[in-house]
Amino acid sequence: MPLSDHEQKLLQQMEQALYAEDPKFATTLTGRGRGVGSLSRALVGLGSVVVGLTLVIVGIAAGPLLWVSVIGFVVMFGGVVFAVAAPARTAGSRSSTPSRRPGSSGQGRGRSSFVQRMEERWERRSEGGGY
Repeated sequence: MPLSDHEQKLLQQMEQALYAEDPKFATTLTGRGRGVGSLSRALVGLGSVVVGLTLVIVGIAAGPLLWVSVIGFVVMFGGVVFAVAAPARTAGSRSSTPSRRPGSSGQGRGRSSFVQRMEERWERRSEGGGY
């Protein structure tokens, strides 16, 4: 069932408010932070996990070589973290997020302002006032 025009406008307003309040979280939810490099990061991470698992098995099979198993575990853990974590962004590379509303910096307001606006809208809607 498709959304009505009013519902689409409400959804768009909520998305814009989310981007204005917490753009990093919104980008994480939409998956826009992932780029072309994510496949190569996954492959490098997978390779590290395989190498680490091999080291763990060799450390266990060789007997008293506990340190080889520990190194293997660290390599595996590092590979998983590398594959899952988002790449660090430089100052020049920014994701494409919607621009903020004119005149709103977002720094002087707390997180509760978003919730307060949504509560006010809900009260107006429930009272029949609409938008």
